[in-house]
Amino acid sequence: MHCKRYSQYKSTFTHQSWQCTYTTLLQLVYVQLCMLLPLHLNAQTKQFSPNLQTLNILTFIPASKSTMHIDDSKHIPLHKLVSMIQNNTIPSICKLRINKTNQQVLVHKGIAIDAQHDTVFICSRGYAKRDTMRTHDELELVKRGGGAIAAHVLFKNNLIDNAPCITFDYPDDRVYFNFGQEIDIACLQKVWDSTIAAHPQVRIVGVGDCRGAKALLALATRHPKNLVALVLISPFVTTKDMIQQLAKNYLTWLPKSDKLLHAFFKCYFPSYDALQDTLLRQVHLIDPALPIFIGQRKNDYLASDRSIHMLVDRLRAAGNNNIHLCMVSDNKATHSRIAPIVKLQQEVNQFLADYQLPHNELLAQKIPPD
Repeated sequence: MHCKRYSQYKSTFTHQSWQCTYTTLLQLVYVQLCMLLPLHLNAQTKQFSPNLQTLNILTFIPASKSTMHIDDSKHIPLHKLVSMIQNNTIPSICKLRINKTNQQVLVHKGIAIDAQHDTVFICSRGYAKRDTMRTHDELELVKRGGGAIAAHVLFKNNLIDNAPCITFDYPDDRVYFNFGQEIDIACLQKVWDSTIAAHPQVRIVGVGDCRGAKALLALATRHPKNLVALVLISPFVTTKDMIQQLAKNYLTWLPKSDKLLHAFFKCYFPSYDALQDTLLRQVHLIDPALPIFIGQRKNDYLASDRSIHMLVDRLRAAGNNNIHLCMVSDNKATHSRIAPIVKLQQEVNQFLADYQLPHNELLAQKIPPD
């Protein structure tokens, strides 16, 4: 009898002691990480000020919609365009051939729209962790030039058709990366204001993926001028949800991995503020008449289906009946790399057609279900 009680006590004591020890270990790891990082990081984060040069702003205009003419023999491939951006040698205008298509676009340095363009798309790209392009991978973003890659993806996969697209780069160095919070919103606002300054009456469609989609949603809560629709691909809604997804999919072997990962992110990305991770509590502020398209891959490993449905529910609860959700299934398409999926292309163009926005007429045709 005494042995049995001792065994139960020992087991409970061991389990509780282990939990206490592990919690202490997490705290020690967090403290050590903070001590290892340079102490001047927080001061540096306050110095970033978005401007037209640091954001690498470009305007993509379909050749068929431009009044300018450039010899077809002078077109450049995507990797050359990105290289010129990184080397600060991009000309004021050049012609880009969309890979593996017959499409050509004129790429202007800066914002280049005029009165003939009644609608423009602003591309708000996702996070880029790489410095250089991968060979034969035109979906992988890079820190400088990632905006050009993102715009190329949109044109190649028919998510933008017959309209200009303004694209830019967010600052993705770890000092400034902030998961779609104030620095990103300030960058997006700068591009937005500059677009309206160039063309005060232009209608703006915001199109973005992952972090870029989150920044668009956050800006929409502030009612930016001329916004007529949002197209969001794999929108990142909360950092907490993303961390839980990473822990569930990759760190199941590590106890309390979500807490450890969150502690690491707060330390490694000093511009991220966990107290500002409040987008879901603010989406009710978005204009309930705003059409919003959301595309999501089922069982996405970064943005959970639960978070997407929660976003949709809260938007609808605020009175928005113009929410269009498209769930796609493709195990080969990882997070936010779902633009090549035909179902997504069709539903985006049907959405744009429904609201009299520029679209691909063939893809917008209603296809009856099987």
